[in-house]
Amino acid sequence: MLSLGLLNGLWFQEILKDVHLDVWISHTARHTSDQQRDEIDAAVDESGKDKNGVSVSYKDGVDFGIIDPAEALRKDVLRTADVVISRAEDAVPVGLYSYCLSSSPRGDNYGTKFSATLLGNGKVIRPEAPRIVSVTFHPSFGGRYEDTLELTFRDLSNKQQFVITRRIYAIVGSQEDYDRLKPKSAFVKPKPAIYEQPKRIIRVFRPPTWSYTKWVVELPEFKAPQDLIDAAFGPRRRTSVNPYMPKFSVLSYGRFFQVLLWIEEEQMRRNLEIYAMKDVKLDLAPANNGFSLNVAGLSEGRPSVIVGDLILVRHVGDATGTWYEGCVHGITGISVLIRCNDKFRALRGTMVDVKFVLNRLPDRRMHQAVVAPFNPPRLLLPDNRHLTNGVHLPRALEVASISLVDRSLAQNSEQMQTIVAIANRPPGSVPFIVFGPPGTGKTVTIVEAIRQLIIRDPKATILACAPTNSAADLIASRLVSNLNRNELFRLNSYARPFKALMLSLRDYSLYNDNDVFAIPPLASLLKYERLPNKKFPLIFHGIVGKDTREASSPSFFNVDEVTVVKDYALSLLEDRKLRVTTLDIGIIAPYHAQCVKILTALGPKLKGIKVGSVEEFQGQERRIIIISTVRSSSDFITYDMKRTLGFVANPRRFNVAITRAQALLIVVGNPLTLGLDPMWRSWLNYVHQKGGWRGKELNWDPLEPLESEGYDRRTRDKAQAEAAEMMQRIRSHVLENLEPWAFGDDDTIEANGESNAREFQGREAD
Repeated sequence: MLSLGLLNGLWFQEILKDVHLDVWISHTARHTSDQQRDEIDAAVDESGKDKNGVSVSYKDGVDFGIIDPAEALRKDVLRTADVVISRAEDAVPVGLYSYCLSSSPRGDNYGTKFSATLLGNGKVIRPEAPRIVSVTFHPSFGGRYEDTLELTFRDLSNKQQFVITRRIYAIVGSQEDYDRLKPKSAFVKPKPAIYEQPKRIIRVFRPPTWSYTKWVVELPEFKAPQDLIDAAFGPRRRTSVNPYMPKFSVLSYGRFFQVLLWIEEEQMRRNLEIYAMKDVKLDLAPANNGFSLNVAGLSEGRPSVIVGDLILVRHVGDATGTWYEGCVHGITGISVLIRCNDKFRALRGTMVDVKFVLNRLPDRRMHQAVVAPFNPPRLLLPDNRHLTNGVHLPRALEVASISLVDRSLAQNSEQMQTIVAIANRPPGSVPFIVFGPPGTGKTVTIVEAIRQLIIRDPKATILACAPTNSAADLIASRLVSNLNRNELFRLNSYARPFKALMLSLRDYSLYNDNDVFAIPPLASLLKYERLPNKKFPLIFHGIVGKDTREASSPSFFNVDEVTVVKDYALSLLEDRKLRVTTLDIGIIAPYHAQCVKILTALGPKLKGIKVGSVEEFQGQERRIIIISTVRSSSDFITYDMKRTLGFVANPRRFNVAITRAQALLIVVGNPLTLGLDPMWRSWLNYVHQKGGWRGKELNWDPLEPLESEGYDRRTRDKAQAEAAEMMQRIRSHVLENLEPWAFGDDDTIEANGESNAREFQGREAD
């Protein structure tokens, strides 16, 4: 008979066959980390409880509240809180053995920004004479400060020790901003609504204005093979998909990408399912002859909904399994406007269940593109055989003969060679790639190349595409001075809001309420009084804030950073020497919730400042850019850099964000969190070495060699070790081989520091 242990071992091996090793290691590591976190939390909770007849005040922690930054710098004001230690009448005799602050590098009563002092003499805690430990806060720069006061007591009857702790909190920031921007309710992770397969769906037709185009070729469905979906999302998906992936070539590339498209589509469909909603209110939208539905997280793309998508709704409690399609006609903020089949009846405030339906049209178009018979190797996978004229740099005579429309490009040899090379390319050439980091002039180079092609052949037909609407708008706006409405057409998706189109392109089928203003020279902004280095137009302002969420929104915001961003915007506008207007300033934040909080803090007087995500600034620039990075974590015990920083650490978004400024860039963030990512760490080192630093300092040497990875792991290991050490101190009730310890009224506690912490001015940890 097999033993239970052997059976469990065989079961484990069988399960492991269907689990990729990387997945299993990650899974077990997360469980281990979570278990350690739970143990530490339990120990900390236990240490915060009164015990053995000893009671310590400030059960919820010592909170110094929110202190205005100007007040925080005053040296004549002491900020103290008296922690009272008392003992019950019937409790055994107890003495205060020691006290310290967790942040102290020496393990004494002097922390990095707090200090503690025992007032009076004697070590014994008597019922008739409570003892007081005075805690003093020594603020400097803005942000949040936290520490822990550890009080170690000794039971004089049995010589056992026990610990009682109190958390200490303080914030240097704007009380007004906190009151106005604080979470409306605690964040609650939404639970997906699970529905059975609809028994009946009442279809809806899109408006005729959306379907007037007569397509020459019918668009197939391109449904995914079910066996591929089973393989891709089954327990052994990393290996099961391989048989479906053909060897990449000119003839097979279409099928290769189709497999990837089907897998991506199924993942998007599954992602949409988690946003299903139950028992939500449906309001009437008379202006649109339809209904309005609020969807939390809509602005974050959670779920991703565009005009033309379909949403399924049904009346709450409907037992027939009947769902009605609703076609999205408009999106405003967190609301979608839908129109349903006339058979769907609802009054204002009707409660409904909601399911989001994946719009397969873009995916079907992509399938149609990759399987199209037009697949010349010259365009897809060119090699030396397709270089009819060889490869060479334009000759000096060719460069000199070109007449530029944008004469400013004449001084840049690389741009000139690129323009000439494109303009002189014969028909049937291989693709020409213009490559360079953001901000290197790719757009102006391409625009000038387009102008030169049209000058040489006025009948030339050119299709200019871009990955975002704003980037396409930028190219078109650069061409309007040379082309009329019969020569330039700006094609937009029907899903794009009309009000998002640029005013300068209105006659070319585009409209926007933005204007284009002249940009003053860089020199004026170098006079900005807050610029640490007047020869370096870049500021990184370090602040330890707190990222948080509210209600059911998954989007993060950081009130501490909002205050700093608002302060910079106001100081720039109030400095008359700079001649800055609200239209000169752009504020970028990676989360919609932060954008909303910033707009609220700026108020109507500063409404001209554009606030948006990185994607909204793609292809756009401002004289001054202020970036709020938002994410800020002080819990490194279970730190997961990918999960914590998310797309804040995305290299492409990072490059786009920091290259939108024409004259001055200000970045606000927590360097201790950002510095765990090698890309951010390298950039922070650069700014620090150039003298562009303000606020919270680095906790590493910016001159040390940069490593490609591992900072987050080492920080997590260190935090876990420190937490384990603290937990060990808390749990240590008995100390062996202690020297005799006498108590008396004249005894004074030795805390390895100055006796009067009220005079302590604070110092950073070594």
